[in-house]
Amino acid sequence: MESFLKQHLNDDHCFLCGAKLHDDNRTDEHVIPQWLQRDYDLWNKHLVLLNGTSIPYRQLVIPCCSNCNSGPLASMEAEVADLLTAGFRRISAKEENRLFQWCSKILYGLLHKEMTLPSCRSDKSSGRILPREFLESFTTFHHFMTSIRRPFEFIGFKPYSVFVVETLVFSERETNFDYFDFVSMGTTERVSTAMSLAVRVGHFGILCLFQDNGFQKHFFQDEADLFNGIPLHPLQFLELASKSAYKHSLLTFSPKYHSVAAADPSSKVLVMPANGPNGDVWEDWDRGHYQAVFYSLAERHGFLALLPKCGLYDGDKHYTFLYDSSGQPCSLESLAGPDKS
Repeated sequence: MESFLKQHLNDDHCFLCGAKLHDDNRTDEHVIPQWLQRDYDLWNKHLVLLNGTSIPYRQLVIPCCSNCNSGPLASMEAEVADLLTAGFRRISAKEENRLFQWCSKILYGLLHKEMTLPSCRSDKSSGRILPREFLESFTTFHHFMTSIRRPFEFIGFKPYSVFVVETLVFSERETNFDYFDFVSMGTTERVSTAMSLAVRVGHFGILCLFQDNGFQKHFFQDEADLFNGIPLHPLQFLELASKSAYKHSLLTFSPKYHSVAAADPSSKVLVMPANGPNGDVWEDWDRGHYQAVFYSLAERHGFLALLPKCGLYDGDKHYTFLYDSSGQPCSLESLAGPDKS
């Protein structure tokens, strides 16, 4: 039996395999891949970090060894690029697993980068944006991410839910990319982990919920299928992402796992769930908490003016951009795209 691969949370080790870096093997891995930055004109665009500052996409790099960069990571990026640069289609379970790995690398890479940056960019002695202790708690997340470089078999389950929906494409290429993640959410009384990510790349809208053991996929794939043939507007995709992430934060249990592998780094890792919900999978939906999540995200992405000032709820009525007044999935093709200027 092998313990989880140790995380090396510094610039002297590969973020993926942990190899010691030196002049002969040191490379940088772009968190947001270069092919995606090129296709959507992101090189000089900025991503807002947790502390409210921003960083150019081109500077979002993390330490990586040449073996991982030119080997398993390059293979993964080539497969994902081929998928996401083609026309929209339904994807296979194997491709969903690839997207899970890809999303894992992006989210982990961003958190790794924020752990190395000072919270006050003008004061290098200030604390980090993200405390080291926070990322140290991501042992299981990192372990599953290493399936990029080593075969994993999740026995009888998937530790994630991945949804892929079709999204509208606009003439300005930079408007056809969006990224938002959710690490934690809640109130001062209750803060929950909500490890999830949403990324819109051309025709593809990808939602990835980490370590939910596939519950949302099981319960809500039929609802997502209602939108087959209806490309979602960015605001609709944002609403879908907000609902999925908030639901994820309501899990009634903290998933744990048994993981077994031989010492040989090329051998398969076997993973089984060690626990599950004792009754309901999720706690009760709180309208106020969800509304705060959605409004905050809409404001950040320039859609706040389109939301009702009185809130999303009026008695039993729920204001939504996903369904029309009769409860049927609707299209917002006539609505302008986001302003990325």
